[in-house]
Amino acid sequence: MTARIDICREDPTSPDARALIDELNATMLDIYPPEHCHHMPAETLASNGACFLIARSGEKVLGCGAGVPLDTDRVELKRFFTRPAARRSGASRAILSQVESWARSEGYSKLVLETGARSDAAIALYTSHGFAPCDAFGEYRATEDNVFYEKSIAGETAGSDKIG
Repeated sequence: MTARIDICREDPTSPDARALIDELNATMLDIYPPEHCHHMPAETLASNGACFLIARSGEKVLGCGAGVPLDTDRVELKRFFTRPAARRSGASRAILSQVESWARSEGYSKLVLETGARSDAAIALYTSHGFAPCDAFGEYRATEDNVFYEKSIAGETAGSDKIG
């Protein structure tokens, strides 16, 4: 039997959120040089209208992810992370689906993201959800360590996913 996963919008400065963000930052620094790690602090997420979500199974905190408004059309996916013990549980897929539903309900037409070029699981997640490669955007610069993806959500009907 698969454990139930609940996705809830939470304050990115909460203790659980900070713990996940700290784990994500440490994981990225183990793989990529610091100058290629684009860490967004919890305070920035909290102050810019981000939709920050945490996945839980009972009392266990599984992972997180956020949608951050870039402009009137685009939302950037940031801070997606699933704890190693929860990988392949569906937590990241559930978070991604709910961020997409939130962005669509708020009137955004495109999702964009930057991720590590060696982050195979993340790339597989995004491409399986219809994301396609794109050029660097915003203040990012393309390097050997990153890749960029986008997905149009304009005109799609919002699903029944609800953020708790």
